[in-house]
Amino acid sequence: MALAQLGTRSFLVEQNEDTIRVPKMDVTNARSMEILRAMGLADEYRQLGPKEELEHWLTPFTTGMGEHGHHLFTWPLEGNKAVRRRINTTNDGTTPTEPPLRSSQIVLEAFLKEKCTSSPLITCKFGWKFDCCTETTSGVVSTMVEVSGTVHMLKSRYLVGSDGASSAVRKHLGIQTSGYKFPVKFFMTFFQSNELAERRHFGHFWHIVTPKGFLVDTNAGNLFASHHIFAENDDPSALDPIEVAQSNLGGAGEPWKFRIDKILAHSVWQPQFRCADSLSTPSGNIFLVGDAAHAVPPHGGHSLNTGILGMWNLSWKLAAVVNGWGGSELLQSYNTEMRPIAMEIINAVGGHITRQHSYSTLVTQNLDIIDKDTPEGEKIRRRVGAMIRDIGNHGRFYGRELDQRLRSDVIFPDAASDESKEPVWDPLQYNPSTWPGMRAPHVWLQDGQTSLFDHYGLWWTLVGFQNEHSNTKNEVLSAFQQVAYKLSIPLKTVELNEEDHARRLWERDFVLVRPDGHVAWRSSGTALDETVILRVLKVVSGMN
Repeated sequence: MALAQLGTRSFLVEQNEDTIRVPKMDVTNARSMEILRAMGLADEYRQLGPKEELEHWLTPFTTGMGEHGHHLFTWPLEGNKAVRRRINTTNDGTTPTEPPLRSSQIVLEAFLKEKCTSSPLITCKFGWKFDCCTETTSGVVSTMVEVSGTVHMLKSRYLVGSDGASSAVRKHLGIQTSGYKFPVKFFMTFFQSNELAERRHFGHFWHIVTPKGFLVDTNAGNLFASHHIFAENDDPSALDPIEVAQSNLGGAGEPWKFRIDKILAHSVWQPQFRCADSLSTPSGNIFLVGDAAHAVPPHGGHSLNTGILGMWNLSWKLAAVVNGWGGSELLQSYNTEMRPIAMEIINAVGGHITRQHSYSTLVTQNLDIIDKDTPEGEKIRRRVGAMIRDIGNHGRFYGRELDQRLRSDVIFPDAASDESKEPVWDPLQYNPSTWPGMRAPHVWLQDGQTSLFDHYGLWWTLVGFQNEHSNTKNEVLSAFQQVAYKLSIPLKTVELNEEDHARRLWERDFVLVRPDGHVAWRSSGTALDETVILRVLKVVSGMN
């Protein structure tokens, strides 16, 4: 879809006829919603989510949901209602333009499939499977096989493998992965339960955690996914999904016998933390995206949302090269920029899951007393609650979400004479800045209704701030347009007059924003002649 938005044709091959039926994620985070907004899809997609916006999304930790279960601690997270209010009332650059959306991958995949099949620039083939490929001097020749056995040879300039954690493309290329499997498996039961929707002993939750696993409210209604810690010696084929879900919610006590109206799916899964050793081939003709590039469980919203970041990073670069103005270094920068981000996320999520799992271990060691209304029981519950508090909320990493810093040869650094220092990176909070490589901060303009983001063009955007004391800004914007035209680089210039607040937050008189919303270059200098501008544009477009 991102390629189509940029006027670039693509051929989509998917081995499955239908989209997934199992909820693999449960939130589209604010950054992903910003990306969907830029693609013109956010409003329509949001209509498919829960109708009621909530003040908080809660994750209670309990000893179980049965009659004798106890509350231990709750992780609160801003709900989309609270985030929307903060967006509308805060103008310090710290907020996204869009609130997150609670929505499973079931909903998102079906939505995107409909958009892809209706696009005249995307040829879709479902039920086709990748077999092998060969790189040539002009691109890639791929062999695809239909369910019927019919073989097709496809010639393309580039190939992008987004075919999951067990990627056939990655394996065929011989690209290895680094990482590990978490030493615990889960038995997942996806079910419908009207009784559970009504009987929420610990309030309206998003997730609820028990000593035996966790439960996800997938639609803020009556659809739930139970994830029960799976014993290595258990035979999954011999397990009853209803009994497993009831055992999970019973926690430290007996199984909680609530009514399950319908089993929708069940399976066994194991969290993986892996990253491909390279996200592209040396020739730069084949790329890996999504779980094919980096596998991480949807803990804290870092799985599919990381894949969306990678898609957004790569798509405009491919389109730029196909359209004739992107240089070879632009495609090389995909691996350079995205792999370190994926590795940081993998390490952070893996560490957090390990710490969270220690809660289950401590409860299991004290099963005989933790649910007793005795001084000993109260003491261990307080101890476990303090542990959960100190571990910290798995979804409250606003810095990691909005402050993904890109570092590559196509990011133009500040001039040596500029003595400003790179802002401190904090995974918990976003510190807005236009430091080259960072996502440019959202700011409301003077009318209080227009985000500076809304002035972005489809491709490059050069923002210039003008006031009564500056009389050279128009000349610089015009000079950039002329040089960009000579290089065939599509550039939109935005002149903002008397927007002093936005200028303070954006820190420089001129800020060049990439198609993915990240800052490529910035300056307050007036000595920006054609030679300087030519060098800037060649570097950021990969022509250097």
